[in-house]
Amino acid sequence: MRKNDLSILLFFVFCLFPHLVFSSDTDVEQTAEKIKTAIDQHLDNNNLDSASISANILLGYASSEDIPFYMAQANYSLGLVHQSGGNIDSCLLFLHRADSLFGVARDTLWRGMINTRIAFIHRGQNNADLAVEYYFIALEYLEQAGDTLWYGVVNDHLGHVFFDKGNYYRSLAYFQNAISVFTMLGNNVYMGAEYNAIGLIYRKTKDKEKEKQAYLNAIGKLSEVDETVYLAEAYSNLSELYLEEGLEKEGFEMLERAKQIFLNIDNPRGLCSYYAVLAFYYDHSSPPDYAKVIDFGQKGAAIALENESYRQYADATCYLGGAYLKTNQLQKARNILEKGYQFAEQYGYFPELEKISRELSAVYKEIKLPDKALELLEQHLMLKDSLSGEERIKEFTNLDLSFKFRQEQYQDSLLQVRQEQEMNFQHEKELQVQKNRQLILAFILLVIFIVAVFVFLYARRRKAQNLILDHKNTIINKSLHEKELLLKEIHHRVKNNFQTISSLLELQSKEVVDEQAIINIEEGRSRIHSMALIHQKLYQKSDLSVIEMQDYLEQLSSQIAHAYSLNNLEIIVNANNIQLDIDTSIPLGLMLNELITNSCKYAFKKDVQGELNVEITKQEDGSYLLVHQDSGPGLPEGINLARTKSLGLRLVQRLTRQLHGTFSYGYDNGCRFEITFNDTVHRKIVE
Repeated sequence: MRKNDLSILLFFVFCLFPHLVFSSDTDVEQTAEKIKTAIDQHLDNNNLDSASISANILLGYASSEDIPFYMAQANYSLGLVHQSGGNIDSCLLFLHRADSLFGVARDTLWRGMINTRIAFIHRGQNNADLAVEYYFIALEYLEQAGDTLWYGVVNDHLGHVFFDKGNYYRSLAYFQNAISVFTMLGNNVYMGAEYNAIGLIYRKTKDKEKEKQAYLNAIGKLSEVDETVYLAEAYSNLSELYLEEGLEKEGFEMLERAKQIFLNIDNPRGLCSYYAVLAFYYDHSSPPDYAKVIDFGQKGAAIALENESYRQYADATCYLGGAYLKTNQLQKARNILEKGYQFAEQYGYFPELEKISRELSAVYKEIKLPDKALELLEQHLMLKDSLSGEERIKEFTNLDLSFKFRQEQYQDSLLQVRQEQEMNFQHEKELQVQKNRQLILAFILLVIFIVAVFVFLYARRRKAQNLILDHKNTIINKSLHEKELLLKEIHHRVKNNFQTISSLLELQSKEVVDEQAIINIEEGRSRIHSMALIHQKLYQKSDLSVIEMQDYLEQLSSQIAHAYSLNNLEIIVNANNIQLDIDTSIPLGLMLNELITNSCKYAFKKDVQGELNVEITKQEDGSYLLVHQDSGPGLPEGINLARTKSLGLRLVQRLTRQLHGTFSYGYDNGCRFEITFNDTVHRKIVE
């Protein structure tokens, strides 16, 4: 650096940071942090020149003191300055330098955040493949750092990238990962946004039930916080689904809610969605009202173009071009569709490109351009085939995603506690073995070299050893007691969490008008109660390893019968001396919940005396036999249990296979189910 440059730099230091020049503080990192704080303030105020000068000061200071972390921070700040100024190449150069320096500083969290920003910039430059590459690099660093929020954000970004590419299977997987993270963090806004995105995936795969449930989940989460664009989008998406199903009243009610939120939060892009739903409705009316389609399509396209929302613009051109084509305005149709096609192709919006290709092919055919029409038709068919190949998404489980993620989270936390217990026990065991070896060696040396004083020294050593062992035993016993309390607390909290989920489902059901949805919610609550009861039994008893099935089945059957107000039902439970581990009890409890619930729903009438028998016995080969029998009319004749549409019976069969068992049904003066199963020990032997 030349002398004049150094003088100028010192002058700026004096002007911007006089407190540093005259400070007597010799803490180097504290000084660097003060400069970094000033940079952040300049960036927040969009004062790019001052931010750039301050970043160069920090870079020079950190370099002279050899602090890689703040050298990296300086380069990162310079990258932000160039990004705000629109100089993307310089921005990426400084970000890569920052990444390398954070590597020297061994800060994996910042490397994860830097690579996330690099990926986001490449995504904005329409380089999706390169963006995915850097997102994967970011995930590796964030895993090493143990960060959760940014890990969820990166999964969300990957979900959107693969959605744009039309790879709905991978998109759904990443959105589910993001939900799992945001559920642990308790972030309802992010969870709602992910459910919104998942709903759009199910729209593309034409799974309306899952799409509707995703939007309802999004609304449920987002309604707990202030109005956000995500809540408005959820209402807008749900309105389009209702209108498509012919539920006009519900559809327009949701659409007005969405519009009001968009206006309240001053979000013009949201109005694009509002006009898109109206254009969709009048385009699919019988007969279509193309004048309104054109009106709403033009409004949405204008707003989208003004706000540089090119995906929404491409979507609007589909409706506009189709309406122009149907009203024989061929030149307008060609112009708007070609413009939408240009944006969809430029930014890699494959679903919109597929629809525009179809409409534009029809326009070219009408204006006598057969070669172009054929080319666009072939492209449409190719895109349609590639996108519809994602139908394998429908093989995903029908269990509720949010419950599944909470269950997985609980299982992970319990496994972690058990692993920590085992590690502590092994550590104590190794310490004890080491001490024993030292005592034996000392004893041999004492016998050989100090025979005369053996008795005296040995007695003293034994006394000291006993004191040490007593102290260690006290610590071990205290630790074991604390771990038992911890396990009980875990079971207690899990039971409380299940009750909270049940209460939330009950509150949600009060806002649901669809009777089948209410029934499904109640069945879900019943299953939750069956699992919560197991954890209640565990924390109420001293032995945390097994469940007493007699007491559990009596309480479970009584709860279900009470829920259906069957006061004349006689319940006989025979499971004395049957104790099962938790990994067997939970699926077994779910099976019995389904069988008892089916009996209470279909086998008995409120005013008629009925009988229900549940019996569990242990077989000679170590397996168990569950017999469930009621005095009802039984299942319809000729029913094929392997092809039944009943979720309950399918769940019972799946759980039976999970327990390495068999499932059979027969009629013996009532419905009779026999299920054989194995506990965890025997299942591991078979495996």
